[in-house]
Amino acid sequence: MDGTYYKRLRHKHNLTQEKLARLLGISRHSLSKYEMPNSDMPVTVLFKLNIFFDVDISDMTSKA
Repeated sequence: MDGTYYKRLRHKHNLTQEKLARLLGISRHSLSKYEMPNSDMPVTVLFKLNIFFDVDISDMTSKA
């Protein structure tokens, strides 16, 4: 999983790591790790991000 896709979305929506992490119910430190290339993101966080950013799973895999 390439977490940089979600980092780009976060920047596009003018969100800080702190704000997005709070909205997702995770720590800022965890979000920082998940935004790295080849991150090991839990599927629950992946689903939360896709719902929050209104991203279809097929869009995510083609752009990641």
